[in-house]
Amino acid sequence: MPRKNGGPGHKQLQHFNTAFLAKACWRCLKEPDSLWVKVMIAKYVQGGDVLRAAIKPGISRTWRNILSTLEMVKEGIRWMIGDGKLVNFWLDRWVSMKPVIEELNVDSHGANLDMMVAEVMDDNGAWNREIIDLLVSPAIGKQILGYPLSRSHDLITWGYTKNGCFNPATTIVQEMQI
Repeated sequence: MPRKNGGPGHKQLQHFNTAFLAKACWRCLKEPDSLWVKVMIAKYVQGGDVLRAAIKPGISRTWRNILSTLEMVKEGIRWMIGDGKLVNFWLDRWVSMKPVIEELNVDSHGANLDMMVAEVMDDNGAWNREIIDLLVSPAIGKQILGYPLSRSHDLITWGYTKNGCFNPATTIVQEMQI
């Protein structure tokens, strides 16, 4: 029964639970050196890449529930480009909240879907305009060339907030739109 009718508001509790689990999932990505994350990754994630983790038989209920929010968390990730070595050029969200392949509305046949952003940078860590011009439309190319680069590592940020920090309330809004 809904809260307004005197009930406990289970749907609202479900949204808060999802937000809590999504925050735990986010922390797995942002705090890989924390002890609990190291334990979970060592036990349940082959290769150590949480973004490619899958729900498998025999995993703990806690890890299963955290992973149940992984797709939702992936939808909110926006990469800040550093050296470009961790970010997939076509499939990750880094230019906007859509992967480049979706921005172009093209068939993926013929594209090297394993290409990393680093491959469109020159030896000095700047954008290679010639390669970008060959790969994408002028509009997307302009966005990419205007994207600021740093000499640090690539960073995951939360695309649904201005400051890039995860906010559980945004996952509740996301979940309600599904």
